[in-house]
Amino acid sequence: MKAAIRSDDRDTASRAGVHSHSIQAQATGAALADRRPAAVAQRRFQMLADASGRGQQERSLATRIGAGPAGQAREPVQRVVATPAGDGLVVQRATDLHVQQGPSCWLFVLEAVARSGGVGTDAMRMIMESYASSDDANAQVKKASKELAPRAIGRRQAALEVTAGRLAAMVTALQGYRGGQGALRNGGMISRKIAQRYARAHLDGDRSVDYLTFGNGDMAPIDDVVSQYERARDRAVTLVGIVTNEQDDVGSLLQSGSLEFDAKADIGDVRLTLENVPAPAYMSIRKRFSPTPQELQGGNVVDFTTRKVDTLKDTAHAVMLEHYDKGRKIVSYKDPNFGNVIFQVRIGQLRAMANAERVMIRPFIASGVNRSRLAEIAD
Repeated sequence: MKAAIRSDDRDTASRAGVHSHSIQAQATGAALADRRPAAVAQRRFQMLADASGRGQQERSLATRIGAGPAGQAREPVQRVVATPAGDGLVVQRATDLHVQQGPSCWLFVLEAVARSGGVGTDAMRMIMESYASSDDANAQVKKASKELAPRAIGRRQAALEVTAGRLAAMVTALQGYRGGQGALRNGGMISRKIAQRYARAHLDGDRSVDYLTFGNGDMAPIDDVVSQYERARDRAVTLVGIVTNEQDDVGSLLQSGSLEFDAKADIGDVRLTLENVPAPAYMSIRKRFSPTPQELQGGNVVDFTTRKVDTLKDTAHAVMLEHYDKGRKIVSYKDPNFGNVIFQVRIGQLRAMANAERVMIRPFIASGVNRSRLAEIAD
C-alpha cells in the first residue's frame, strides 16, 4: 500500500532560534545545466503530465522503488506524471523557505515550492503565520466529532479551520475599526501598533502584520489592510475545502503524483529518481540529521555527507528538495525548521531517511491538466 503522509505536528522541536524573514527570492527561470532555458524542461515535463490524462487518479500512479523479495525484479523506477524525459533535466529556480511557526512544516514547504513556480503566495504566508497550534487543532478535532452531524477530520484540516475562523474574526475587528472613531481620527489610516494589537488578540500572534505595507509614520490605509486580511481569510477557506483528510492532504494540494523509495531501494534507482525529478519539490522523510550549533553558525550550507546513517533520528517531517548535483551525487534540501539553510547529503544517506517507510517526493505543476491546486490560492 502507498505510504501515508503522516502529520508533522510532533516534529517541531528543532528551531534555528530567532524568527526572521529572509529577503524574498524571485522565480528567476535560471538556465539549465546544458544552458537551455528552464522553460524547455518545464514544457517537456508538462507534456508528460498532460499525457497521463484526467482519468488516472494520483493515488493509482505510484510506481514505487523497492528492493522486493529475493529473486524478484524491482518495479521500474518511473511515474507517469512526475518527470521530464530522458536526459534528467532539472529546473533550477530561486527558493525562499520561511522558518516554520508551530506544527506546520508541510504548509511552509508547499508555499516555498509554489512560490518558486511563480505563484503569488503573500496571502498564504499570512495564513502560515497565523496557523493554529497543536492544542487548538486537537480541540477542533474533538469539537467536530461532537457536532450534530459529527465529522471525522485530521489535525491539518482542523488547524486550517481554526486559522480560517481566526482570520475571519480579524477581518470583523478591522472592519469595526474602519467604521469607528479610530479610523476617522487617523484619516482612514491604521498604525502598525494597532494592527499588531488586533492580530495578537485574534490571531494569537502578530507575525502576519509583517506582510502589510506601512508608509510614513508607520501608517497604512485601513481599506488596504482589511483587503489583505480578507484575501488571507478567503484563501484559508479555499485550503480547508481542498484538504479533506490527513492521509492525502499534500496529494490533494499538489495533484502531481509522487516518486517514492524505501531504505532497501537500489542506489541506482534512487539516483535515477533524483536526476529526473523537477526541483524544487516537496519531500517527506522519516529520519533526519540534526545540525550542531557550530554547523549552523558556519554559514548557510551545512554538509552532512560525512555523517553516519546510524546517527539519523526518527521524524515525520516535510523538507524541500532543493537540488541534485549529478556530478558530485549530492542532494541539497532545506528544512523549514531552519529556513534557507541548505543541507547536503549523499544518495545513500537520503535513502536511509526513509526509515521503515518511504521517502516521498512530489513536484509542483503550475499549469495544464494536472495543475497543482495550490495555484487556486494565488494572490
